Amino acid sequence: MDAPVSVWFNPNDGLSQWITPLVDNVTAGGWYVYRTPVPVPPATPGYKGYLLTVGGRLMNDDYAGGVFLGYERSCTWVALPSLTTTNNQAADNAWNTFGFVVPAAPGTEPYLYFLVYNIEIAGNSNDQGLRVEFTTAYFTPI
Repeated sequence: MDAPVSVWFNPNDGLSQWITPLVDNVTAGGWYVYRTPVPVPPATPGYKGYLLTVGGRLMNDDYAGGVFLGYERSCTWVALPSLTTTNNQAADNAWNTFGFVVPAAPGTEPYLYFLVYNIEIAGNSNDQGLRVEFTTAYFTPI
């Protein structure tokens, strides 16, 4: 982990920690993508698939671009975190909730992608990172 250096970020709580690009100084401006696998169980006899229900919260620096579910050849937007500030910027020192329910193909391993935008600050250090905690995650046969 290459944690942001700002002292005002929420401290690690034993459930999650900050993840960042592998850099030690200034992080370039632009879009960053973080992903985690979601293994879907094999088909359940008598059912055609599953509904994936996920709920959670995230912190990010600087802007949250959304959460996507991606298979080998497709990617679908599934959530935009609720923003905790009035200027449409997710606060990097506050939790921003997200949740979704989507169909999931049995026996596959899609990824959850988290998009984060980092603002370019000429001549100044600008950390970039993401912290995610899942509060709900389960499959329901359909």
